[in-house]
Amino acid sequence: MRFSFKNNNNNNNNRVGFFRTAETGYIQRRLVKAMEDLTAQYDGTVRNSIGEVIQFVYGEDGLNATMVEETSLDLLMLSNDDFEKKFKIDMDISKPTHLFLDRNSVVDSSIAKSVADDLPAVRQLLDEEYKQLETDRRTLQDRIFVRLNGNRCFMPVNFHRVREADFNCF
Repeated sequence: MRFSFKNNNNNNNNRVGFFRTAETGYIQRRLVKAMEDLTAQYDGTVRNSIGEVIQFVYGEDGLNATMVEETSLDLLMLSNDDFEKKFKIDMDISKPTHLFLDRNSVVDSSIAKSVADDLPAVRQLLDEEYKQLETDRRTLQDRIFVRLNGNRCFMPVNFHRVREADFNCF
């Protein structure tokens, strides 16, 4: 009695699997038929055979998935203190290691003088810029790369390679 019940149960599972496979195959066939006349145009739009726009940007984000690269975002892994040390410019001229007073500074002396003449305004602009950097970093951490594992992510541009190319050019 048990054997026949078990055997019968397995047959039911196989039939359900068969119907699910047939149903998903039919859905796939319908999707392929519906999309067979769509093409990605040179202007980045997706159009049907009579030229009607179906999608204004291919893939909704415009990225070519074959060109996306894995890269690292070290900015997201920095502690708040390290982030501040790296990106906040201290405008305290009384310090001997100040950016504009250093003998080996790349800042021209005329620029250093104009900055020193209008120090409060320059200090305010730099503080605003640093606050914007903090806000952007928080946005990246909390909204864009929420599920980032370590500092590796996929992006359409490898920023490290672009930065190295810029350093080599100039």
